[in-house]
Amino acid sequence: MNTENKLSARKHREPAYPTHGQDGRPLAPEPSVGLDGRAKPLDTFPGTLKSPSLQTGALTGPEVKINPNVKLTNAQAKATYVWTKTYRNGKPVFFVPTKRVISLKSAFLHKKLCDGPTFTLGVACFFSCLFCYVFSVLCRNPAVLRILKETGLIFDQIAIVRDDPLPVLRSQLLNRKGLRKYNDPEDHRTIYASPLVDVAANLETAR
Repeated sequence: MNTENKLSARKHREPAYPTHGQDGRPLAPEPSVGLDGRAKPLDTFPGTLKSPSLQTGALTGPEVKINPNVKLTNAQAKATYVWTKTYRNGKPVFFVPTKRVISLKSAFLHKKLCDGPTFTLGVACFFSCLFCYVFSVLCRNPAVLRILKETGLIFDQIAIVRDDPLPVLRSQLLNRKGLRKYNDPEDHRTIYASPLVDVAANLETAR
């Protein structure tokens, strides 16, 4: 086949995936999780991430095997986590300890999305959005890296929740006498929820 024929064949070759609808508009990728909370396959659209839990659509997700013999840095070895042996939205759920839930300063102030404060109850989301930026922020987090190393999973495949966050949140909002720390009636600051994870990925997180 000469060069001209090769180019002609390549030009008329059908794409591996449907990229446009009958109206000529580009097709959008299907959501990774349906309304019933079940993970949906993402291999129906070009360029999507593919994790085993999402390809199979199973609620149990990828099998978790902890390998204690992987090489860790000193910071990673000191970081702790708990494998809950449960799955949510097709992802294995891990707990990590936390010292705070609310951050009083953030770059979201410069984006005019809030007045600086943010709060989040999770670290790795129950969803797997293609545009997610969180791992680029947490790629040096010792606890996150230890989980990834010891399980052999990727960030897109796991969900990480801050362990028992409500007492921590309460201690940040109230003093030892149970009175509000922020009691100025003129304090109308807007807090951003949530910079790391979706605040209502399922009923449990919504509550």
